[in-house]
Amino acid sequence: MEIARKCVTKNQIYYKKRDIVLDCDITAKNIVYQNEVEQAYRLRHEVFSGELGWVPKASDGREVDSYDEHAEHFGVYRNHELLSYLRLVMPSYRFMLEKEFSCLVSSDHEIVKTSDTCEVSRLCVSSGERGTRIDSPIGMVSVSMLLYRLVYQWCVRFGVRHLYLVVEHRVYRLLSMLGFPCSLVGKPTRMPDGVVAVAAIMDWREFEEINRRKRPELVSWFSQSQAFQGGLPLRPLEPGSRLRAFS
Repeated sequence: MEIARKCVTKNQIYYKKRDIVLDCDITAKNIVYQNEVEQAYRLRHEVFSGELGWVPKASDGREVDSYDEHAEHFGVYRNHELLSYLRLVMPSYRFMLEKEFSCLVSSDHEIVKTSDTCEVSRLCVSSGERGTRIDSPIGMVSVSMLLYRLVYQWCVRFGVRHLYLVVEHRVYRLLSMLGFPCSLVGKPTRMPDGVVAVAAIMDWREFEEINRRKRPELVSWFSQSQAFQGGLPLRPLEPGSRLRAFS
């Protein structure tokens, strides 16, 4: 197992264009520059085409789709190397659950498309970093945990309470064990590649309420910032309004 160099957390978030979570060798940030976007496309191609075979191989080694222009992109880096990635698709565009993964959604579940709801997709970790553990105020954590922390902070800032996601059934159980409560919106389904997948929705307010009782140190670490003290806004943005920072 590879152990990342111990990092000293400064607990500072700079909410400009790029959101920095750890000011050391390992950083988690919004992906906004074109060279970083290209890195993300290549990592996605390595994982979803090369390893999993879920999408066709591309001659340019990039995995790109129509959702990218309607999403916020997040990554974890060691210096300039991308270790982990995910995107949040905005509710103004269709979700993958409405098309590619519609078979996973129960007929009695109506997908919510209000401004406080986004969809997680293309979550991946570089093959060489899946055993990496990073020192944090709550102990050694995975690369993905830094990504979840950044996404939580972004969601708090922009009033996004609910996240849809499609994951393997075993990952769904693991997320629940780690303190991320997800509710199924359909039955576990065996996909053409043999993977048993589920569609679920997560509520950040429920995450806060459960972990304030069971793992208060997790909520405290997720919320540490000079920009805000955590906690979702009392009132969500009005349906149909654009996502924007709270004033």
